[in-house]
Amino acid sequence: MPTKQLVTFITFICSSLLLSSCSNYTFSTNIDKQNFTNYFAAGAVTVYENDAQLPAFKDYIGMVDGEACQSKKNSAPVSKSDARTAARKKAYKIKANAVVFTGCATNQTKQCQQLIICYAKAYHVKN
Repeated sequence: MPTKQLVTFITFICSSLLLSSCSNYTFSTNIDKQNFTNYFAAGAVTVYENDAQLPAFKDYIGMVDGEACQSKKNSAPVSKSDARTAARKKAYKIKANAVVFTGCATNQTKQCQQLIICYAKAYHVKN
């Protein structure tokens, strides 16, 4: 490498290092432990098709429901899957790790062009 190119290259590297080391750039994110836990909460709750499939060692905790709302006509349509996921998140919040869905209903309200509500029984299954 000729001397002039070498000097230019070294000057460029040194300048880059100097500029990057003097910057006051800080990094922030909206990820926190609570958001992370809530996001994956539904995955910690197993769905059983009926009560007969549940293991023998279980405690009934209570009923939960989940809603999915299409707020505007041009919004994405809602699905049972979204409502069921919301119910599983509620089950997780009450310390359940299993649910049995009992049904879903569709309705229309002033706030929702289409509303789907799914109902489930929440259980704590012992391993």
